Amino acid sequence: MFKNVFADAAVQAESESCMAIVLDYKNFEHGVTGLVANKIKEHFKKPVFLFIIENEIAGGSGRCPDGMNLLEIVRHFEKSFIKFGGHKSSVGVSMLPSEIDKFRKEINNFLFENKQYLIQDSSISANEISFNEINFNLLDELELFEPYGKENECPVFKSVLPVKQAYTMGADNNHLNLYLNANMPIRAIAWNRGAEAAKINTCEFIDSQFYIQPNFYAGKKSIKLNMV
Repeated sequence: MFKNVFADAAVQAESESCMAIVLDYKNFEHGVTGLVANKIKEHFKKPVFLFIIENEIAGGSGRCPDGMNLLEIVRHFEKSFIKFGGHKSSVGVSMLPSEIDKFRKEINNFLFENKQYLIQDSSISANEISFNEINFNLLDELELFEPYGKENECPVFKSVLPVKQAYTMGADNNHLNLYLNANMPIRAIAWNRGAEAAKINTCEFIDSQFYIQPNFYAGKKSIKLNMV
């Protein structure tokens, strides 16, 4: 399924008039729409909208390269949506399936005529996520995109982490081991940042970017956030 989505995206992206990629499907797994949209965005360096049609409603996830303001862009089309919301780099929208082709045409025309909205930067692209969304289901979904490498980079996430206790680790105490307030086994680690432990222990929450990875110890599986 994912190969078909990327093939469909490539067909649109190859057009000289393509400013944004708009895809729609039925029978698609809802839990990975944002991740798939983000992968397409990273590959083609264009705004992406991925709609899933269900019960006569098209629910969509939108992603855009850093430096753009996707929420500001979709506000120009609010009459086309049943509802919409989000922030600069990520939006959620819903509309009638019959409106998708019109939206695809209109957003491409709009961005072609207003190229100032297409300004990008080269910073690391991170997927904003609620801490409560980090769970074993998400971990399983990330495995669908493996193997990761140069042509398929592991996604970076960004969230506010609830601090329980920070420790140092390693022979020279130069690494950070952070336990989080959660109803499941989850911790964060940061290499060569052990000096931050004392400061972090004075905080209830910290903003962080990280990779989400599995951790195995004594036959038990847990979630590890590898901070970047």
